[in-house]
Amino acid sequence: MNIIPVVTVAPATEPITTAEAKSFLRVDSSDDDTLIGDLITAARQYVESIVWRSLITQTLRLDLRGFPDSGQILLPRPPLVSVTSIYYTDSDGNSTEWTEAGNWVIDDGREPAIIERDYSISWPTVRSSDEIKTVQVTYVAGYGAASAVPGPIKQAIYLALAEMYDNRLSEESPNFSTVDRLLAPYKVRY
Repeated sequence: MNIIPVVTVAPATEPITTAEAKSFLRVDSSDDDTLIGDLITAARQYVESIVWRSLITQTLRLDLRGFPDSGQILLPRPPLVSVTSIYYTDSDGNSTEWTEAGNWVIDDGREPAIIERDYSISWPTVRSSDEIKTVQVTYVAGYGAASAVPGPIKQAIYLALAEMYDNRLSEESPNFSTVDRLLAPYKVRY
Protein backbone atom coordinates (compact mmCIF):
# COMPACT_ATOMS: atom_id res chain seq x y z
CA MET A 1 0.00 0.00 0.00
CA ASN A 2 1.39 3.38 -0.95
CA ILE A 3 -0.64 5.61 1.36
CA ILE A 4 0.23 5.26 5.01
CA PRO A 5 -1.56 7.39 7.59
CA VAL A 6 0.34 9.13 10.37
CA VAL A 7 -0.77 8.54 13.97
CA THR A 8 -1.32 12.02 15.44
CA VAL A 9 -2.87 10.91 18.74
CA ALA A 10 -1.65 7.53 19.98
CA PRO A 11 -3.89 5.14 21.89
CA ALA A 12 -4.37 6.18 25.52
CA THR A 13 -4.16 2.54 26.65
CA GLU A 14 -2.93 -0.78 25.34
CA PRO A 15 -5.00 -3.91 24.54
CA ILE A 16 -3.45 -5.70 27.53
CA THR A 17 -2.26 -4.32 30.86
CA THR A 18 1.14 -4.81 32.42
CA ALA A 19 -0.49 -6.98 35.10
CA GLU A 20 -2.11 -9.20 32.45
CA ALA A 21 1.19 -9.44 30.58
CA LYS A 22 3.11 -10.34 33.74
CA SER A 23 0.57 -13.05 34.53
CA PHE A 24 0.93 -14.48 31.01
CA LEU A 25 4.73 -14.31 31.21
CA ARG A 26 4.72 -15.71 34.76
CA VAL A 27 6.73 -12.77 36.06
CA ASP A 28 6.28 -12.07 39.79
CA SER A 29 8.64 -9.16 40.43
CA SER A 30 8.25 -5.57 39.34
CA ASP A 31 11.86 -5.32 38.09
CA ASP A 32 10.84 -5.59 34.42
CA ASP A 33 7.59 -3.57 34.55
CA THR A 34 8.93 -0.75 32.37
CA LEU A 35 10.39 -3.20 29.87
CA ILE A 36 7.17 -5.21 29.77
CA GLY A 37 5.15 -2.01 29.21
CA ASP A 38 7.41 -1.05 26.32
CA LEU A 39 7.15 -4.56 24.85
CA ILE A 40 3.34 -4.45 25.07
CA THR A 41 3.40 -1.31 22.92
CA ALA A 42 5.88 -2.89 20.51
CA ALA A 43 3.74 -6.05 20.27
CA ARG A 44 0.60 -3.99 19.57
CA GLN A 45 2.41 -1.99 16.90
CA TYR A 46 3.71 -5.18 15.31
CA VAL A 47 0.22 -6.70 15.26
CA GLU A 48 -1.24 -3.49 13.79
CA SER A 49 1.38 -3.57 11.04
CA ILE A 50 0.42 -7.15 10.14
CA VAL A 51 -3.37 -6.78 10.17
CA TRP A 52 -3.25 -3.16 8.99
CA ARG A 53 -5.85 -2.22 11.63
CA SER A 54 -6.03 0.23 14.52
CA LEU A 55 -6.66 -1.77 17.65
CA ILE A 56 -7.28 0.86 20.33
CA THR A 57 -8.90 4.19 19.40
CA GLN A 58 -6.35 6.58 17.88
CA THR A 59 -6.34 9.62 15.62
CA LEU A 60 -4.77 9.32 12.18
CA ARG A 61 -3.98 11.80 9.43
CA LEU A 62 -3.90 10.76 5.79
CA ASP A 63 -1.80 13.07 3.59
CA LEU A 64 -2.62 13.00 -0.13
CA ARG A 65 -1.26 14.70 -3.24
CA GLY A 66 -4.67 15.97 -4.25
CA PHE A 67 -8.11 14.42 -4.40
CA PRO A 68 -8.27 11.02 -6.12
CA ASP A 69 -9.67 10.73 -9.63
CA SER A 70 -11.74 7.77 -8.49
CA GLY A 71 -14.01 9.98 -6.38
CA GLN A 72 -13.20 7.91 -3.29
CA ILE A 73 -10.73 8.35 -0.45
CA LEU A 74 -9.79 5.05 1.15
CA LEU A 75 -9.24 5.30 4.93
CA PRO A 76 -6.53 2.80 5.96
CA ARG A 77 -6.31 1.16 9.39
CA PRO A 78 -9.95 0.34 10.21
CA PRO A 79 -12.30 0.13 11.95
CA LEU A 80 -13.35 3.73 11.32
CA VAL A 81 -14.91 5.59 14.25
CA SER A 82 -15.33 9.03 12.66
CA VAL A 83 -13.89 11.52 10.19
CA THR A 84 -12.74 14.62 12.02
CA SER A 85 -11.87 16.89 9.10
CA ILE A 86 -10.77 17.22 5.49
CA TYR A 87 -8.46 20.12 4.70
CA TYR A 88 -7.01 21.00 1.32
CA THR A 89 -4.66 23.65 -0.05
CA ASP A 90 -6.73 25.77 -2.42
CA SER A 91 -5.44 27.39 -5.61
CA ASP A 92 -4.36 30.49 -3.63
CA GLY A 93 -2.29 28.40 -1.23
CA ASN A 94 -4.72 28.68 1.68
CA SER A 95 -5.60 25.75 3.92
CA THR A 96 -9.36 25.32 3.62
CA GLU A 97 -11.69 22.90 5.37
CA TRP A 98 -14.06 20.95 3.15
CA THR A 99 -17.08 20.15 5.28
CA GLU A 100 -19.21 17.05 5.00
CA ALA A 101 -22.61 18.73 4.64
CA GLY A 102 -23.73 17.97 1.09
CA ASN A 103 -20.18 17.45 -0.19
CA TRP A 104 -19.22 13.93 0.85
CA VAL A 105 -20.49 10.82 2.54
CA ILE A 106 -18.78 8.05 4.46
CA ASP A 107 -19.22 4.42 3.49
CA ASP A 108 -18.29 2.72 6.74
CA GLY A 109 -20.13 -0.48 5.90
CA ARG A 110 -16.90 -1.89 4.50
CA GLU A 111 -13.32 -2.23 5.64
CA PRO A 112 -11.52 -0.07 4.98
CA ALA A 113 -14.13 2.68 5.00
CA ILE A 114 -14.19 5.23 2.20
CA ILE A 115 -15.16 8.84 1.76
CA GLU A 116 -17.10 9.45 -1.44
CA ARG A 117 -18.05 12.68 -3.10
CA ASP A 118 -21.74 13.25 -2.84
CA TYR A 119 -23.68 12.77 -6.07
CA SER A 120 -22.96 15.51 -8.66
CA ILE A 121 -20.31 17.17 -6.43
CA SER A 122 -16.76 17.69 -7.69
CA TRP A 123 -13.68 17.66 -5.52
CA PRO A 124 -12.42 21.16 -4.69
CA THR A 125 -9.58 22.50 -6.80
CA VAL A 126 -6.23 22.09 -5.06
CA ARG A 127 -3.10 24.14 -5.56
CA SER A 128 -1.08 21.36 -7.20
CA SER A 129 -1.31 17.60 -7.15
CA ASP A 130 2.51 17.52 -7.29
CA GLU A 131 2.78 18.90 -3.76
CA ILE A 132 2.76 16.68 -0.71
CA LYS A 133 -0.13 17.18 1.71
CA THR A 134 -2.44 19.17 -0.54
CA VAL A 135 -5.24 17.14 1.03
CA GLN A 136 -5.23 16.07 4.68
CA VAL A 137 -7.90 13.79 6.11
CA THR A 138 -7.98 13.44 9.89
CA TYR A 139 -9.97 10.56 11.34
CA VAL A 140 -10.38 8.35 14.38
CA ALA A 141 -10.08 4.57 14.10
CA GLY A 142 -9.91 1.57 16.40
CA TYR A 143 -12.06 -0.96 18.20
CA GLY A 144 -12.36 1.36 21.19
CA ALA A 145 -11.49 -0.01 24.59
CA ALA A 146 -9.24 -3.01 25.19
CA SER A 147 -12.29 -5.16 25.91
CA ALA A 148 -13.51 -4.64 22.32
CA VAL A 149 -10.32 -5.97 20.66
CA PRO A 150 -11.06 -9.47 19.29
CA GLY A 151 -9.70 -12.30 21.43
CA PRO A 152 -7.47 -13.88 18.76
CA ILE A 153 -5.80 -10.50 18.15
CA LYS A 154 -5.14 -10.14 21.88
CA GLN A 155 -3.72 -13.66 21.93
CA ALA A 156 -1.37 -12.69 19.10
CA ILE A 157 -0.21 -9.70 21.17
CA TYR A 158 0.50 -12.02 24.12
CA LEU A 159 2.50 -14.38 21.90
CA ALA A 160 4.48 -11.56 20.28
CA LEU A 161 5.16 -10.10 23.71
CA ALA A 162 6.38 -13.47 25.04
CA GLU A 163 8.64 -13.96 22.03
CA MET A 164 10.21 -10.52 22.49
CA TYR A 165 10.53 -10.89 26.28
CA ASP A 166 11.95 -14.41 26.26
CA ASN A 167 14.47 -13.58 23.52
CA ARG A 168 15.34 -10.02 24.54
CA LEU A 169 19.04 -10.84 24.89
CA SER A 170 19.25 -13.03 21.80
CA GLU A 171 21.01 -11.90 18.65
CA GLU A 172 18.43 -13.80 16.59
CA SER A 173 15.34 -12.09 15.23
CA PRO A 174 12.08 -12.94 17.00
CA ASN A 175 10.05 -15.75 15.42
CA PHE A 176 6.54 -14.45 14.91
CA SER A 177 5.32 -17.22 12.56
CA THR A 178 2.59 -18.41 14.98
CA VAL A 179 1.54 -14.82 15.60
CA ASP A 180 1.29 -14.17 11.85
CA ARG A 181 -0.84 -17.30 11.28
CA LEU A 182 -3.15 -16.35 14.14
CA LEU A 183 -3.67 -12.90 12.62
CA ALA A 184 -4.30 -14.05 9.03
CA PRO A 185 -8.13 -13.90 9.25
CA TYR A 186 -7.98 -10.31 10.51
CA LYS A 187 -5.80 -8.85 7.79
CA VAL A 188 -7.39 -6.01 5.87
CA ARG A 189 -7.13 -6.51 2.12
CA TYR A 190 -6.62 -3.44 -0.05
